[in-house]
Amino acid sequence: VQISGAGAGRRAYVPAAHHQLLHLALHFAWSHMLATGAWRAFRDLEALLAVGGVDWDRFTALALEARGGSCCYWTFRLANRLAGVAIPGEVLDALRPPLPDLVLERVERHFAYHLLPTEALCPSVALGYTMWRLGVRPGWSGHGAVRPWDRADDLLLSERDRRSRSRRFADQLRNVRGWARYVRSVMLAG
Repeated sequence: VQISGAGAGRRAYVPAAHHQLLHLALHFAWSHMLATGAWRAFRDLEALLAVGGVDWDRFTALALEARGGSCCYWTFRLANRLAGVAIPGEVLDALRPPLPDLVLERVERHFAYHLLPTEALCPSVALGYTMWRLGVRPGWSGHGAVRPWDRADDLLLSERDRRSRSRRFADQLRNVRGWARYVRSVMLAG
């Protein structure tokens, strides 16, 4: 891209549409754990797609090569289902993690509840991490043991160590209504 005006005569490099799409999907699914920034991500996704020129076969190959297939899948599936962003079905099929439809529906519902204002939010950080792992399938995608929350957990470790196991269990018991709402809304609905 040539720059005009104050920076005239200088070059600027702009990532190709495929790389911008990949970055958007990976950032939302990994860095934001499919929980925050969704509406911005969906808007940006729709804007990138509106420009046209996406070779979906090339993009799918790039996403899988980058070990980002499941992250792209969830970003695209949620954008399609919650914001109406047009994603070709064959792209979703190619990026889909190897899970039965019933499991995908429950994981989708879990992610959607974090993006929509409702009372049925996940009652446990550990359960939230488990649902993310189930949906994104980092082992299947080739990510090894790295998880987005690794650094945050290090910061919280001392707080967790201070609370006894019985105290943590008592805290969860006090939130029995939250657990019941979550199970009804995410696991049993449908």
